[in-house]
Amino acid sequence: MVSAGPVTKRKSLYRTLLPKRPGLPMEELIEKRIPWVVYAPSRRTSQLALEVVNKPGVMARIAKLMGDLGVNILSGIIWAEPGEEKASWVFFVDLTDASIGADELAEKLRELDVVLRADVVEHRIGDLAVDTCSFPVMLLARRMVLLDVAGLAAMLDWLDRTFETGGHAILFDMGLEAGKSIARGLERRFGLFGRQAFETFLAMCTAMGFFTYELVGFDAESRQAIVHLFHSFECEPFRERGERRTRSHLLRGMVAGALETVFGCPMMVRETRCVARGDGYCEFVAEPRA
Repeated sequence: MVSAGPVTKRKSLYRTLLPKRPGLPMEELIEKRIPWVVYAPSRRTSQLALEVVNKPGVMARIAKLMGDLGVNILSGIIWAEPGEEKASWVFFVDLTDASIGADELAEKLRELDVVLRADVVEHRIGDLAVDTCSFPVMLLARRMVLLDVAGLAAMLDWLDRTFETGGHAILFDMGLEAGKSIARGLERRFGLFGRQAFETFLAMCTAMGFFTYELVGFDAESRQAIVHLFHSFECEPFRERGERRTRSHLLRGMVAGALETVFGCPMMVRETRCVARGDGYCEFVAEPRA
């Protein structure tokens, strides 16, 4: 067994060779800035929402028009599915050096035959321009919410101080149900099973900002797995406190829930390394529950 067996057996699971964590090396990761708020004192910013024809060259035509008018495109979200006729584009612009206002810009964009709709949708509060028109937040047909890590850490710390091990159990069980729900959704919607489903679960957690990961070991026959999590939102806020114990209960439960769905049996997941204790990553070692 991974958790109770001799070191040689644990090392054998490590030798179940897998590709390294997908994507760029850790030091080359690209920060994902969500373009929902712009703070630009003394600048003339605005936000537009477009519905456009989904075909090659459309973005180039729109960008050229705005460039010719001196409009600087700051940030935004473009969304289209392959094969669909329409695409959505919600974005912020800087009109400080432009010869045109936001409403006039929307009018000129509507004149392009590839633009089906153009609206000014800014919500300005002082020097802040806030995107309140893009709702709900979706990822693969599932609604998502964003939480501030500092605020979430404060809640986790309160739960830890107030309920101690009882709070840990609540967090684990909450994560367990969440992990099962996500993995079952991957099976139903995308036909993903086994290692593919588990690795998609980990990749989606990375896309949502939970952590980056390396799947070190995965053995479908023995139903064991070893996962390394980097930059865990649950543990990294406590790195500087000199913790003596591991702190990952919610994410450990999520990993357990995903693996229970993938392997079809109750799983035990132990955190053997933790960034809150000063380790370089959080390590989860999973095996069937006795």
